[in-house]
Amino acid sequence: MEQWLIQPWGDVEGDVPTVPPELEAMTHEVVKEYDMTVSDMLLITTKPDKGGAIWKIQTDHGPRSLKVLHRTPQRSLYSIYAQQYLKEKGARVPGLIPSITGQLSVEHGGKMWIVTDWIEPLTPAAKIDLTGAEQLCYGLGEFHKMSQGYVPPRGAENASRLYRYPMSYFKILTKFDWFRHISILYSDLPASQKLHSLLDKYEMQARNALYTLEQSPYKELVQRGETAWGFAHQDYGWSNGQVGPDGQIWIIDLDGVAYDLPIRDLRKLMTSTMEDMGGWDLAWIRGMIDAYHQANPIEPELMQVLLIDMAMPNEFYKHVKEVVYEPELFFSAETEAMLERMEATDATKWPALAELGAHILEAPADWQPSLNFHLIQPSKLSFDMETVLPLPERETITTDNQPDFDPLQVAQPEADVAEAQPVLEQREIVTTQPEPTVPENAPLTSHSDEKTVQTNRSKDTGAERTHKEASKQKESRAEQGDTRQLPVQREIVKNQPEPIVQESAPITSRRDEKTVKSNRSEDTGTERTRKEVNKRKAKTSRPEQANSHQTPEQREIVKNQPEPTVPENAPITSRRDEKTVKTNRSKDTDTEHTRKEASKRKASRPEQANSHQTPEEREIVKNQPEPTVPENAPTTSRRDEKTVKTNRSKDTGSEHTRKEESKRKASQADQHDPLNRIKSSLPSLDLSNLSLPQPGQLSPYTHELLNKIVNKRKGRENK
Repeated sequence: MEQWLIQPWGDVEGDVPTVPPELEAMTHEVVKEYDMTVSDMLLITTKPDKGGAIWKIQTDHGPRSLKVLHRTPQRSLYSIYAQQYLKEKGARVPGLIPSITGQLSVEHGGKMWIVTDWIEPLTPAAKIDLTGAEQLCYGLGEFHKMSQGYVPPRGAENASRLYRYPMSYFKILTKFDWFRHISILYSDLPASQKLHSLLDKYEMQARNALYTLEQSPYKELVQRGETAWGFAHQDYGWSNGQVGPDGQIWIIDLDGVAYDLPIRDLRKLMTSTMEDMGGWDLAWIRGMIDAYHQANPIEPELMQVLLIDMAMPNEFYKHVKEVVYEPELFFSAETEAMLERMEATDATKWPALAELGAHILEAPADWQPSLNFHLIQPSKLSFDMETVLPLPERETITTDNQPDFDPLQVAQPEADVAEAQPVLEQREIVTTQPEPTVPENAPLTSHSDEKTVQTNRSKDTGAERTHKEASKQKESRAEQGDTRQLPVQREIVKNQPEPIVQESAPITSRRDEKTVKSNRSEDTGTERTRKEVNKRKAKTSRPEQANSHQTPEQREIVKNQPEPTVPENAPITSRRDEKTVKTNRSKDTDTEHTRKEASKRKASRPEQANSHQTPEEREIVKNQPEPTVPENAPTTSRRDEKTVKTNRSKDTGSEHTRKEESKRKASQADQHDPLNRIKSSLPSLDLSNLSLPQPGQLSPYTHELLNKIVNKRKGRENK
């Protein structure tokens, strides 16, 4: 049975009283993997938009927490072992209960589940005065200090935000243009005009903060590495940090922890508190920073980054980013009132930051933010700019207890020529790669695959790519010389041995059928020349025609070759195969291919005298006895019936002379002669005054070819 996978089941985060029945049933399977007896289970909190939930369970060991983590199992492993790391160092976090197998978590439904101690009572810190805020900040400092040195286990995702400050700022800066377009598009809604009027101011704040960050000691701080800084909670606040039974701050809900600068949590806590208060209170800010500093000291360089992070319009962005999802709902009267309160709060922020010593630089008009930020080496960071712009001169910031900002080094992009060189080298490597070999059992997925498989099956150990190309050329144009090749290349191609296709090779195309038929009729003593001659005989009915590329001795050898025999059980895959099988059945061991062609002509015109034969030769032909065709030879067409009748009346003493002297040879010779094909493409010439170029100006082959053309045309005109 396929396991049910946990997926988000809603779009509202909060105290939803129900979960999917499959998830509720899964909780009973999870608790079975722990050494405990559960008597009661109460759903406390759900995250339907993400797929998470928390139950308070009553067990024989006391109250415990059962939680399904909504993140991926690899990401959850990072936070599970981070919580265990803190607990082992004495931090006030809930302890993890191991399963029966000793694991800190179990996996069900594609998510990780944990069981922890239920800490009670937990009460929120007091918000009516600074004491509660200071207590919350002191507990946060302890948390950060104990997290230093953590290394996640093997298989866990390395969750880190340490190097993402520049890209986070740049993302916020980019979104302001989105907000501007949306506010224009929905200009008729209540809060759209108010939002549009605030965007320029907050966009400039984000631009200046990012520019100042690039000039700050941020890059030197993060060079220390992730383990040196430890991890941050990422969601720390008045609900996740509460006063426990010992009167100290206990931190819960650690499933989102990630490597980061510790001031991230502190900044979020301070800016959100100031927003809730409706204005920036300098006394509260100083008290919160001092309380944190007592538990985890803040060095001056880190303080500069904290002030820059506070200068970013984080709270404005946090509330306004929802406009992208549902503009109609966002642009309401409530939103307009919220924007007015934020504008009033922002007016009190800048005097407080100035009192704290923040020096936010103003970005030049032509400044462009870095588009990439990465580690060049494990201990060296750099901002890379696709469009390199000279950075302005560094402005000196004078404070009592803070060092000057150091400008970051801008990595120059490589020259275009240097980038193009590896591409040229790759092309050279690809060009020199050997020809790939397709296995015998590789599936044929296209015409191209069929051709590749066919070529690989016909490969010989002594023939390589030239053999493959010659096979393709031979099959596609056996009679026609390739005009793209030199005469010497065409001669080499013609002399290539015929590829051998295995008997079991599947016939996947008409070209394969032709190859299989040829290989079945092949004799071990014949090579490519014999196959070329046989094809010309079958196609043009001119078995005696001389090949212009062969010597008289080669043509004599071809004529005397025995006719190949096709097995009785060879599959008939085309009309050409049917004709071949019929011919082999009616064949005698002393007859050749000429007898087949002569039989066809005799059947079509048995009484017609050949004008190229003497009366004595025609009389001999007529008196030849008819060969015997087996009674059970199948006749598959009207042409086969005529051929069988003719073969039965044929005499074994007829040879190629009759075919050679027939009228059909004279009528078809011009169509298949390579010289005539070249000649037909030439315009009509007056050959009486034609003079050929000197032999030294042309290759011997070309000069001989032109001589043949001219002499043959002169001879015909004379006739």
